[in-house]
Amino acid sequence: MDGSSCGNHSHAGIGGVGRDSSGDVQFIFFVYTGLHTNNLTEAQAILLALENASKLGWRIIICESDSQIVVNLLNRWHLDGVSWHFVFIVEQILNLFASLESVTFTHIPREWNGLAGCLAKWASDHIHHWNLVDWS
Repeated sequence: MDGSSCGNHSHAGIGGVGRDSSGDVQFIFFVYTGLHTNNLTEAQAILLALENASKLGWRIIICESDSQIVVNLLNRWHLDGVSWHFVFIVEQILNLFASLESVTFTHIPREWNGLAGCLAKWASDHIHHWNLVDWS
């Protein structure tokens, strides 16, 4: 998953790909999210990916993001000094944990996140609302 915001508090979009344990694509998403900061947009992408994975019945989830800042915040749950908007997204992520067996947040290089990045960038450039695309 990835977020795209051209500037810090600008038109933003999120995008992501959900793959099962075999690596097969089960869903993709790209959503224009309004005017947001980069870090908030990255967290929104993680939340939407977790929500969609949970709806598919997945209980063990590995979230890969190219945002080192957001991955570190989610792994440490240390939210001092972050905006209330970000805390609100993190609280929603925490609420999902009750229904999941395991969630791991992993930082990956930007080069490995190309498809999600393209989806997020497309969504931020096109001020529309897009829904989940289910590949199953």
